[in-house]
Amino acid sequence: MEDGKGLVLLLTLCVSVFSLCCCQSSTNPPVSTQTDILPPGENCSNCHGNCLNNTDICNGTCISGFYGDGCEFNCTSNCRYGCNRTTGSCNYCAKNYHGNFCNDSCPDNCYVGCRQSGLCFSCSSFWFGEKCGKVCPENCHYGCDAVTGECKYGCKPGYWGKESCNHTCPENCYDSLGGASCFQPTGRCTSCNPGYTGYNCTDRCKDTNCSKCINDEGIQRCYECKSGSTGTHCSGSCPAHCQGDTCDQLTGTCTCANGWYGDDCSMQCYGNCSLCVDNSTCITCMDGYYGGRCEMRCPSDCEKCSRDGKNCIGMCIGWSDNYGSLCKCRRSECLKRDPGTHNCLKCKNDSWFTQDAGCCPCSDHCNGSCDSNNGTCINGCLDDYHGPTCDTLCSSHCNGSCDPMSGECEHGCLNDWVGPTCDIQCSVNFPHCDNCVWFTAPGHEVIAYCNGCTAGYHSGVDVGCVPCDHCLNRNCTASGQCLEACVEGYHYSISHYCDEKCNENCIDRKCDNTAGNCTKGCVPGYYTERCSLDCSSYCSEDGCDRGTGVCHGCRDGMYGQYCFFTCSEHCVDHSCARESGSCSECKLGYYGNNCVARCDGCLDVTCTQTKGCEKGCMPGQHGRYCDKKCPENCYVCDQNSGACLMCNTGFSGIGYRGANCSIPCPDCVNKYENNTGSPFHGSCFHGKYGLLCMEDCGNCFTSNGVRECEKFTGYCSNGCSSGYYGMTCKDECLNCQPDINNMTVCDVTSGACQDGCLAGSFGIMCNETCGNNCLNNLCKRSNGTCSNGCSSGWQGDQCNIAKRTQNKDSSLSGGAIAGIILGVVFGVALVAGIAYFLIRRRVQY
Repeated sequence: MEDGKGLVLLLTLCVSVFSLCCCQSSTNPPVSTQTDILPPGENCSNCHGNCLNNTDICNGTCISGFYGDGCEFNCTSNCRYGCNRTTGSCNYCAKNYHGNFCNDSCPDNCYVGCRQSGLCFSCSSFWFGEKCGKVCPENCHYGCDAVTGECKYGCKPGYWGKESCNHTCPENCYDSLGGASCFQPTGRCTSCNPGYTGYNCTDRCKDTNCSKCINDEGIQRCYECKSGSTGTHCSGSCPAHCQGDTCDQLTGTCTCANGWYGDDCSMQCYGNCSLCVDNSTCITCMDGYYGGRCEMRCPSDCEKCSRDGKNCIGMCIGWSDNYGSLCKCRRSECLKRDPGTHNCLKCKNDSWFTQDAGCCPCSDHCNGSCDSNNGTCINGCLDDYHGPTCDTLCSSHCNGSCDPMSGECEHGCLNDWVGPTCDIQCSVNFPHCDNCVWFTAPGHEVIAYCNGCTAGYHSGVDVGCVPCDHCLNRNCTASGQCLEACVEGYHYSISHYCDEKCNENCIDRKCDNTAGNCTKGCVPGYYTERCSLDCSSYCSEDGCDRGTGVCHGCRDGMYGQYCFFTCSEHCVDHSCARESGSCSECKLGYYGNNCVARCDGCLDVTCTQTKGCEKGCMPGQHGRYCDKKCPENCYVCDQNSGACLMCNTGFSGIGYRGANCSIPCPDCVNKYENNTGSPFHGSCFHGKYGLLCMEDCGNCFTSNGVRECEKFTGYCSNGCSSGYYGMTCKDECLNCQPDINNMTVCDVTSGACQDGCLAGSFGIMCNETCGNNCLNNLCKRSNGTCSNGCSSGWQGDQCNIAKRTQNKDSSLSGGAIAGIILGVVFGVALVAGIAYFLIRRRVQY
């Protein structure tokens, strides 16, 4: 074909040959049968794009679900989102299939399918493993871990075991559902069956009627009794009429069953009362009764009625015929009804009146008949009744009759009663009132109030008469102001009202009447005139000054006027001077008023507050606390004067040099040997140290039997042998408790015993002796307090105070006194006899 420019276009036709993508030139059509010839340039296959000329190859992509050069092959049916253009392998598989071509089914117990590899994403309940082919242990609760098979959601009731719940809970374990329950990892019971206790509920409660017990510091204690039992050991019985046969374990009191009252439920409610608080107050009547004491029966057609008997409660007896507030109306008494509403128009009997669908009887208290339409008494009421239907009884407190319509008492009230209908009792509503009055407020509300109280009472707001309780001799005005003074324990607030209590922090709670100042002082821990402020919580138990709040003494470890400051932690026993905070004694390694300076320059890093570094100084230091530097180039100097005793390496000058040590050495400035002036080198034999190697090394640790120490100071660089401490290991650990290897061990620096003290010793270094009177010779390591108590006859924390006991020999029995008297009489008689004999003899001569 030619266009206007004379060009010949080569048209391409697409044909479908066996579903292949075949695009051929129009001048050279396919040999095979030509079908479905399409316009040039359009697709005739599953190819997104055009076919290459004279080929069956698609030069675009295949539509979803096909693959191959010409998009001639179908992807497998379980492929999702297409497949690989070249191989046909699926990009994703449908649920429950896997494999390159999604031809393989996932394992049966995969929960939401599996990966291309066939491994499950997750397993169905009670299955686990890579392909969910393993069954969870049978006692797992809610399945198991999908990988390990462990029962990670717990065990079924009655079983335990961290991995497979293959152990049975102890037989007396209990849970709220009645089965056995125990903790999964350990098998310990969550709770025990009634009557059992212990780690695995294997111990029986010792008390026969005990339901739940525990072991408290080796002593079994019952904390819940079985029904019907009470007491610490559940040996008592609950009162006979307790509700549910249960009572308080400690007191034995209970809630009473219906019809009984009293602390032990032993008293029966009167008459027809089902719930009462005492023999005069009934709260609830038995069904079918009403009245203040449940003494009256409900109307015959009522099953239950209100407490005043005016209304039936619930269904009427014979409800198909009876109805009305008192179930007295009858549908059967109706003679004629309205055809539309079925309401009654006329009753059978003239003594009845129509009401709704039936008739009701006229009141028995009408003075004759009643209106047939509404029941109003035509001729008024019989005596003592009032109201339109004469159903209301006049008040029994009327002083005579009452108005037939309103019910108001026509001649006033009996004594102690007020109100228009005399229904307000003065003595009940206003106890101790001397004069009750009333008036009718707007809206016809009756208001009663007390207009004067008896002696010893005053008018209160909305509460009638209130006792003058806090006034001396109960003597007060009508408004409550005390006329004399307040009773003990109270004081005036304003205008002589004794309504404020003395502060509870007053000793014996006594204060003056006017200001409330505590007259006997404050209880420990409080101050100010009214003892209203707390002493500092750091004051000792003696409290503080009442006027200033300054502490009388401080608690251990505190100091200052108000004991707000903390003693240095390096004070011995954490105690210090009350005013200054200075320590009376420092812990090892510290000195100074507040024990904050360290004895770093002391040998063994130990010093005392008063004597300083008693064992000498470290090389290069001198002074009482070894806190001063030796002269330059001096290795060891005199502790007191600082004079150099030994020079640093490369310097000499230990005082003198020369063959006879007669030439003075300069102070560590040149390299001299003692005799020649050359540098002094050399060392001591094993086990020796010092300038002349004359000192023995201490008990230094050695693994080869040879003790070695620093040449000049004797310092044991490898530590100390068992039982010794200090820089030179010459101090012995005394009274330390041996370790598990029977070796005596103490801190290498301070000498503090690491495993405690031997019996009879105490203190950080176990160098103090327990009191002789401690029982079993045992005391606390921290303070020497006897830990097992005192020997007989002694008392106090350290058992050093003798008990005062009555001397059995100081009081004489009756027999001893008689013996003494006889002895005296005999002695007097003997003397008299001798005198008589001498007189007779003298007379003879």
